[in-house]
Amino acid sequence: MSGDGAAPQHRPPHHTASSDVAAHAPGPAGERAQDDLDPDRGAWPEPGRADGLPAVPGRALAAAAVLAAIGAVAFAVATGFVEQRLTGSAQLGTMVFGGVIGMIVPVVAVGRRLGWGWRDWGFRRPRRSLWHALWQVPLAVMSSATITAVVMSLLGQTPSGRGATEAAFEGGSIVTIVLVVVAATILAPLVEEMLFRRMLLDWLRQRAPVAVAVLVCALIFAAVHILPAAMLYVGLVGLWMTVLRVWSGALWHSVILHAANNTLASIVVITAMS
Repeated sequence: MSGDGAAPQHRPPHHTASSDVAAHAPGPAGERAQDDLDPDRGAWPEPGRADGLPAVPGRALAAAAVLAAIGAVAFAVATGFVEQRLTGSAQLGTMVFGGVIGMIVPVVAVGRRLGWGWRDWGFRRPRRSLWHALWQVPLAVMSSATITAVVMSLLGQTPSGRGATEAAFEGGSIVTIVLVVVAATILAPLVEEMLFRRMLLDWLRQRAPVAVAVLVCALIFAAVHILPAAMLYVGLVGLWMTVLRVWSGALWHSVILHAANNTLASIVVITAMS
């Protein structure tokens, strides 16, 4: 206590403006601090951050992929079972719709677990105008179809057998056809772009050059479409979708191409069946 009886003054810890700025600035020091808090990042570069989107942890990608596969099968079987009990028969188209819903639920749940909103998924303002889709969609579809036709011809192969879309539509009621159209043209493009062109692609970009990431993403996308006759075309269209995702910095261009391609396939099948 001082001689004049005044109460001692307690001063707060000394902070400088430079220390506050260093703690919050996006410079090397701030990045190192964030790296210490996020063990998944490690020492890998993160090109995906150039899009301003959160990094994709490997565990989240694995969980989304595995749960989407399990959910697709479980929901498809459950939908077929319910339809069988209610109507006496299960339609493949209805089961397809259930399977797509079964993919959406776990993928969205993983995103919520990560704290992602729609912008974090890539549904935000793209760097490029959406009007580019007017030439991108026909160019992607026609070039992919042409290359596929040429390669199949050189190999002496001709398209044969029913495709998955034809099988889903065949023998279905009006309600079933509507459900398949909704699943093929809206729901499937959304969830597949979220899983492949957002989670898988950006996870690959965190670990490899962008060209390698684009090619690997397109190959995996083609591989999960099991029909060999469709793999080449799906891989080529998938390559277009992946390039558009990188080019635009958002998911909208690839979703539009995906939806347009599936819509065209649905129109062709329905027209052929009528």
